Amino acid sequence: MSDDINVQDRRLFNKDGEVNENAAPKSEPEKAPEKTAEKAPDQVKDKAEETLDVGSMPVSLAALFLDLATHAFTQMGEKGPDGKVPEGAPNLPVAKHLIDLLGLLELKTRGNLDPEEEALLKALLYDVRLKYVSLTSGKK
Repeated sequence: MSDDINVQDRRLFNKDGEVNENAAPKSEPEKAPEKTAEKAPDQVKDKAEETLDVGSMPVSLAALFLDLATHAFTQMGEKGPDGKVPEGAPNLPVAKHLIDLLGLLELKTRGNLDPEEEALLKALLYDVRLKYVSLTSGKK
């Protein structure tokens, strides 16, 4: 039982980007994708600064801890820095995930934090966990 199998390459372009002569004709021939030059790191950074207000918060572990805790609080129905409660809040599964991330950061950074960073992380974890427990236990 030997059947001959005929395979025809129907791709429009070969691996070098040139037109494949065996490709099935289409109503309108497609052009090879133009190669675009990668943006310089400065251009990427400038674009990121346009979309984000990077100057408002320094890049640090403390800022990361505060960001995660703030997000956890907003997911539990608290007002965010903009004074608004996010749509769909409270979202307790998301809040729990963020609290667990903070707990993971506490575990993985143990012994490597400055005393101020360690105190901040402990205080934030205490506050978000307390709020989560009060919401899930029915107390407000």
